[in-house]
Amino acid sequence: MNKIDKNKISSYNFPKEYCVFKNEEAGVLLYQVDCIKFMDILIKKYPEGVFDMIFADPPYFLSNGGITCYAGKMARVDKGKWDRSKGVNQNHEFNL
Repeated sequence: MNKIDKNKISSYNFPKEYCVFKNEEAGVLLYQVDCIKFMDILIKKYPEGVFDMIFADPPYFLSNGGITCYAGKMARVDKGKWDRSKGVNQNHEFNL
């Protein structure tokens, strides 16, 4: 795999419409996009690879009305509807 030269990060033709953070000095690009769709785009452009890491944060289906302790206080763990389980079968389908 060829490593991105952080001094030449602008020379790479990455899709700009999904970029939410860019630090050329550190050689960091942050994209918010469906990771499968984005990897399909990138593999066509860079079949040998160019990234050190891809971080994906899918729903973990933990929003179930529970509580936790945060900074010494009780706190809800619900993140929103998007993180609620719709049952084992649908969770499994989502992760395929």
